[in-house]
Amino acid sequence: MANSPAHYKVYVIRHWEEQNLSTNTTVCRFTLELPSTGQRLGFTSSEALLNEIERRLAESAEATDKLSSEN
Repeated sequence: MANSPAHYKVYVIRHWEEQNLSTNTTVCRFTLELPSTGQRLGFTSSEALLNEIERRLAESAEATDKLSSEN
């Protein structure tokens, strides 16, 4: 029985802080990049970033389960 290639995705997460000198506040910024497609998504909170990652992982798991049940 031949092994099927592993299915995987690569995500690049970037984080930086922007300071507003007039209000003396710092805002966190995040990007989630998918190098395979070049898609880049921006977020202003870690919660929103994590929600998107969880959503994508759930979609991937559902697709894998569907493929496994078809074989």
